[in-house]
Amino acid sequence: MALTLRDYQHSKKQRLLAEIPPRDLCYACWRPVGFCYCAKIRPVETELRFAILIHPIEEKRPIATGRMAHLCLKDSLLIEGDDYSEAAAVNRLLDDPVYHPVVLYPGPHSIDLTPLTPAARRELFPKGKKPLVFVIDGTWNSARRTLNRSFNLQKLPQIRFTPPTPSRIVVRHQPEKHYFTTIEAIHHVIDLFAAPGASKGASEDASKDASARPHDNLLEVLDYMVGLQLPFFWQGKRRDEGPRKRRHPL
Repeated sequence: MALTLRDYQHSKKQRLLAEIPPRDLCYACWRPVGFCYCAKIRPVETELRFAILIHPIEEKRPIATGRMAHLCLKDSLLIEGDDYSEAAAVNRLLDDPVYHPVVLYPGPHSIDLTPLTPAARRELFPKGKKPLVFVIDGTWNSARRTLNRSFNLQKLPQIRFTPPTPSRIVVRHQPEKHYFTTIEAIHHVIDLFAAPGASKGASEDASKDASARPHDNLLEVLDYMVGLQLPFFWQGKRRDEGPRKRRHPL
């Protein structure tokens, strides 16, 4: 009986898997032990609480910055799904009178935090309520689908910001260079709501003091992970490009 192409591909995959020894994983970040970033994490507590809604596809990615942000933030939540209309964990947060929830999403009616004064940003949240920021972690298309499916999230106010710099993550393709990853977006939101002494405009002495800006650890962990991946990234690019064609002499 002749093998079909699918049968051949399946048998080849099984044979290769049998030849590759399994790698030990860190059960916090789900990275191979040699590429674990957990030792670099200094968990930080902020005045904002973040609920990171991670798409099932994103959850399986080796570079999942939503999970990374969750590990860096003491009081954060990581909730997997793609339709949160009936998600008990999300609806409990929405029903909790302690919080004033918003969604970090660049919709047409979202409020751009960037041009607002620090006082105006804080006025978006009623006094006596703890700010709760839902962050949809996934590709732009999957994030849009998640919001369209999640009727409970559609009712919430939306916030966004204007990215001040290109994304730091060069080992993953971004649709545009100013599109931030989840961990970069969360860091920047914390920055926008930080006390004046810990903001980007702080004094030089404060900017040098890690205790003045503990949330910068999110970017430190991201940079460390990117540094571990860079050799493999450039190796893959060289392999994809192949040998360069020799130009004819002029």
